[in-house]
Amino acid sequence: AIRMYTGASSGSGISQTGNNAERLRINKDGNVGIGNTASGFNAQADNLSVGTGSGANGITIYSGNDSSGNIFFADGTSGDDPTRGGINYNHANNSISFRVNDSPKMSIASDGKVGIGTASPAQELDISSTNPAVRLTDTTTSGLYHELVSYADNLRFAADKGNVEADTKIEFYIDNAEKMAIDSAGNVLVGKTSQDSS
Repeated sequence: AIRMYTGASSGSGISQTGNNAERLRINKDGNVGIGNTASGFNAQADNLSVGTGSGANGITIYSGNDSSGNIFFADGTSGDDPTRGGINYNHANNSISFRVNDSPKMSIASDGKVGIGTASPAQELDISSTNPAVRLTDTTTSGLYHELVSYADNLRFAADKGNVEADTKIEFYIDNAEKMAIDSAGNVLVGKTSQDSS
């Protein structure tokens, strides 16, 4: 093993024991490889590479049971820049949060509930913001999307919000069969597929 010590000048240093098997390498570019030669990896993420390329490998962040473990993405060293992005695991309540632009944006609680805009999701998916919305984009038709929006104290269903298709309907299915629909003219169809059918 190689052990590194810090302290008083007389107590600092590096000691080596055991065989001469290579475990860590710093290459000429300053990239560090643990269990590998620190070369051949994608240039956007090759400063530190961990693993042998065989079997299971990983990195563990070891924190106290009432503290947190963090990975930060920085673009500077002052103000908000050191924590511009990040991943935080809170061991006190066993939740994980994802930080974007120096602010938590999404979290997963200990029971698996996902919160967007909230750190305390009340349901399996909890979206919290001013006029929160969910968009469904159908790539089979260019520009076609639908939205479910909480707007001005109302719940809004918006089918084909971009108005790229004619005769769009909102359909309600039970047991894999259409039971009710609202057509593009605003007609409510119950037990039939068009306004003229019986």
